[in-house]
Amino acid sequence: DGLVFVVGRRTAQLSVSGRQHSADDIIATVLAVEPMRFVYRGRIAVFSVSVLRDERIVIVAEQKPGASEEDAFTWMSRVLQAVDAIHQVGIYCLALVPANQLPKTPLGGIHVSETRQRFEAGELHPSTLLMCPHSCVINLPKPREVQPDIGPASMLVGNLVQGVRIAGAQGRTLGQEDDM
Repeated sequence: DGLVFVVGRRTAQLSVSGRQHSADDIIATVLAVEPMRFVYRGRIAVFSVSVLRDERIVIVAEQKPGASEEDAFTWMSRVLQAVDAIHQVGIYCLALVPANQLPKTPLGGIHVSETRQRFEAGELHPSTLLMCPHSCVINLPKPREVQPDIGPASMLVGNLVQGVRIAGAQGRTLGQEDDM
């Protein structure tokens, strides 16, 4: 009743499929999945990118050295499952970059907007990448049906149904001539 609760920064709000998601909440979920083995705490960027006229979530984290690729993919699949279960949203891309590769702010935090720019420009160079799980793309266009060959008779009927004038007549009006 008249109370205001501040739950995060407006810049950390992601609008995906008509729903609002907090980047900080997604980061907390990522860190809850065996964080000490694979990623550095505080070196995770969560942002959205536009794909097929909708926003999709991208997670980029700095990976600790020494993790095998198999362990990294196991961890990444657990992160995907956790984010889907807790937030009911699919992740478009989960990327692990080597340590100290993400741009930082003057205060030492991750510069999310510059990370997004590098991601969109293809300049992040991740060591491990899991791209576009099918579960996050829900508005794919339906494939077109193959139409049989349209022949001349079908074209004529189609033009008549549409009211297209196929031919025109010109000339003088013919009337009865007086015989004298």
